[in-house]
Amino acid sequence: MEGFRIKAMIRRIKEKMKGAELSDWLSPMLIKEIRQGMRTKVFVGVFLMVQLLMIFTIILSTIGATATDYGSDVKEAGTGFFWGLISLPLVLVMPLRGAQAVRSEITANTLELLYLTRLSSWRIVFGKWFSLFAQTVLLLVSVMPYVVVRYFLGGVNIMDELAVIGWMLLFSAFFSAFTVGFSAFQSAVLRLGVGVICFFGITTLPGLFFGGGGIFSGLSRGMRSSGWEWLGVPLIGLNAILVGFLLLETGAAQIAPPAENHALKKRIAGILLLGFAVLFHQLGGIFNGMTGVNLIALGFICWYGLLEKPVLIRSLFAKNATRLGLIRFLGRQFYPGWPYGLLYTFCMILAVAFLFLDLSEVKHWMVYFGFITSVLWAMGFIYLFFPKAKNPFLIFLFIQILGALLAAMIGALSSVGVKDIGVFLLPVSPAMFFLIISDTLGSSLHEIVILGSLTMGLVSILAMCYRARDTHREVRKMEQEFRDKKIEMAVKLGISG
Repeated sequence: MEGFRIKAMIRRIKEKMKGAELSDWLSPMLIKEIRQGMRTKVFVGVFLMVQLLMIFTIILSTIGATATDYGSDVKEAGTGFFWGLISLPLVLVMPLRGAQAVRSEITANTLELLYLTRLSSWRIVFGKWFSLFAQTVLLLVSVMPYVVVRYFLGGVNIMDELAVIGWMLLFSAFFSAFTVGFSAFQSAVLRLGVGVICFFGITTLPGLFFGGGGIFSGLSRGMRSSGWEWLGVPLIGLNAILVGFLLLETGAAQIAPPAENHALKKRIAGILLLGFAVLFHQLGGIFNGMTGVNLIALGFICWYGLLEKPVLIRSLFAKNATRLGLIRFLGRQFYPGWPYGLLYTFCMILAVAFLFLDLSEVKHWMVYFGFITSVLWAMGFIYLFFPKAKNPFLIFLFIQILGALLAAMIGALSSVGVKDIGVFLLPVSPAMFFLIISDTLGSSLHEIVILGSLTMGLVSILAMCYRARDTHREVRKMEQEFRDKKIEMAVKLGISG
């Protein structure tokens, strides 16, 4: 019987394949975005400009290969121009096109129409990103013949150049996920912050890329010299995919209906990033930078979880409601909303402390927890005095800017010998701990800052727990109702059986 079903399914697939185009098998969102993206003036203009300028670089390389007097200078100029032409479109121009990817759908009020096609928020955001990445790959493929021509002109290791282009493509995919994910945010301030980061990239990264592939060439050489190239390349690739997934999932959560639990996926990704961070830390060397990247991404997940509004929808708690006591308690850290984001953040803070800090160094623990609580106290202040704030991010940002200004003022006074002023203001900002690291403050003030920050953080955490009690009570009530209903259904089935 099963054999007949399989044969019938294969027959239906073959019938569907007859006369079907490739677009019928791909996501409609992806097809729409690719077709529209390739017709834009930006893509067509960049594509034609790159081809014309690549011909100019080949002419320079040819002159450098044949001339005897000034050939080396011309060849070096051609090499720098070649890598600049590849890096600018790949690493900056194409990813920056994603800065309005999701925002354009929101402003045009077309998201509802997309949801009518049964596309999930994840498929919409992923389709936007993959369309951008496919156009980047198409642009890259168009310049590969010029790479081969440079190889035949001599003086070029084609495998090294392909490795550098591969790192550029990986960074382009990551940066595209960054811009597409954050384009879904409604906060103009947050999008402005992303714009500042992009401006930094535009003004500083080209100088790093010109000449032999820049930082990407150094990364490729460092990977080979470390002896871990066979392991490092797939590890960094998997890690980049995980971080990219986190960025896209963050964007999907902004446009998703409340019934979708995107907090679950982001927080599981955070646990995986922590595992990769431990692995990179053990490998050491060139991988230490990846440890920092993962811990920053984990910090972003925790910070984002503390800004989420609670969602009290019964279907979100159904799966976890029937589990055993301890497992059910640990499973609650994957519920959406800041009350459960606080539980997740607490678990991650302890995990990072035990995995990366020396247990015998009490001062390291005090500095670490002091720095963390200097961030958390602001969240406690917000939920204690502004529990109904529509955009707690703006209040958090204002507090951090004010704290940074106070740190700058106290640091300036300390540099001229006034070290005791503003002691009681020191624990209010994480920026104060940079004064401790740089030893700007007197050593006698270090313990005051740390103990003050720990005290403020503990009070703020207690305040957040106090504000979260109503949400916890409602969730426990929903879980109990679900368990009672399941027991009632089991009893009815037993009686009818």
